[in-house]
Amino acid sequence: MPDSGEQPQGDVPAGPRFPQKLRGAVPLLGMLVLVYDVVVIIAAGLVAYGVGAGGTVGSFTFLARAKLTLAFGALGGAMLSSRYVIYAIRHSAYDARRLPWQVLAPVHSAVLAGIGSAAVQGGLITISTSWQAAEPQYTLFLISFAFLVGFASEPFVKRLIMAAESLFGESGELNEGMGQK
Repeated sequence: MPDSGEQPQGDVPAGPRFPQKLRGAVPLLGMLVLVYDVVVIIAAGLVAYGVGAGGTVGSFTFLARAKLTLAFGALGGAMLSSRYVIYAIRHSAYDARRLPWQVLAPVHSAVLAGIGSAAVQGGLITISTSWQAAEPQYTLFLISFAFLVGFASEPFVKRLIMAAESLFGESGELNEGMGQK
C-alpha cells in the first residue's frame, strides 16, 4: 500500500503508516484529571509565592512553614497523579477506577507532608545528628521533605505503619486485640 494518504480499512491497527489514526482517543476523564493536577500545581506555586513574598528569607513563621509544607506535599501528590495519568494514556491503559485515587492524591499527600513535617519538627524522625536547623536551610529542607513525602506517599505510609508497629506492637499482636488473626 502506498503512503499517499489512503485510510486504513476495517480494524487495521494503528502504526507509523497511518499516524492520523490514534491507538485510542485520550479519555475525557484522564484529561480532566490532568487539568485538575495542573490547577493544584499552579495553586501550590501561588501559595509558595505568597508566603515568599510576605517576608524576607530567614523569617518564616510556623504558619508560613505549615502553608509551604501543605503546598509542596500537594505538589508532590499532583506530580505523582499526573505521572500515572500520562503513562496510562501513553500506553492506552487508562483505568477510570483509579479516579478517586487521582483526585485525592494531592490532598492525601498534603496531609502526609504535614504529618511528616510535624514528626521531623517534633524529633520523632531524625534526618541527621549533626544537622543544624538554621534558616533558610531549615525551611528549604521542610519543603523539600514535604514534596518527597507527597511524591512518595505510598512508601511513606508503609514506613509510618512500620513505625506504629514497632512502637505499639507487631501487626499480628494488633490484629489479635481486634478479634482477628
